[in-house]
Amino acid sequence: MLWKRRVVLFAAALSCVLWLTTGCGKEDEGCRSDHDCSEEEVCEPSGCVSSCEDDTDCPAGHECGPRRVEEGLICVR
Repeated sequence: MLWKRRVVLFAAALSCVLWLTTGCGKEDEGCRSDHDCSEEEVCEPSGCVSSCEDDTDCPAGHECGPRRVEEGLICVR
């Protein structure tokens, strides 16, 4: 019985370590400048987002709006 408890505690500890070291994904994939993004994207505080010239450049449910950081337009909800 004692070995089962140790296995459970080890698995729980390992899960905590993995959770703490892997982060939350998107935030770790952030950008520091437009150069970190693809040609069609620009860097915003939330990460790389699609740039646009008008609403037709954006996916359904999004519209072309002003950037928060620099001049230009991005697809926003």
